[in-house]
Amino acid sequence: KNSISSDIINTILEDKQGNVWAGTEDGGLNMFDPKKNQFIAYTPNKSDSNSLGDVFVRDIFEDSEQNLWIATNSGGLNLFNKKSNTFTRFQHSNNNSRSISSNNLYTLFEDSKHRIWIGTIGGGLDMFNKETREFYHFKHNPNNPNSLANDFVHAINEDKNDLWIGTENGGLSILDPSTNEFTNYAADR
Repeated sequence: KNSISSDIINTILEDKQGNVWAGTEDGGLNMFDPKKNQFIAYTPNKSDSNSLGDVFVRDIFEDSEQNLWIATNSGGLNLFNKKSNTFTRFQHSNNNSRSISSNNLYTLFEDSKHRIWIGTIGGGLDMFNKETREFYHFKHNPNNPNSLANDFVHAINEDKNDLWIGTENGGLSILDPSTNEFTNYAADR
């Protein structure tokens, strides 16, 4: 069967090798190989912990080392191994404060220092340290005006100094990485 696994496409990425990846809402992850003119589908398998974590893929990102990262709706962060065609899942664990804050992810970003940032749905902003394989959490605290404006993070980008975070119903948060404090901008109502 030479077709894509779903008609609902959430994200598309062309990797450095020229393959086109499509994340779907209900069919997992698809890779189109232009040399062979065919699709390969990657879907979850409950009996295989090295399979994709969820059928709902929200974002695909290739980092500066050509690692492929997949943000899923409820299966956490997935790192694809192109050599073995397997996934490493990074999922929330109540027993580990350095695990990802939520399995419900929205967006991914790599900053100029090669740190991976993860925008979650209700879990705030996470930063992944590739060396230690630990997650650091930034969350909204209603008692701290210099915290993240809202724990639903939809967009992440960077200027020469700061990280810009787009939130749901919280406006814009700008993270100063030297202080780990946010400046927040909300709409006047």
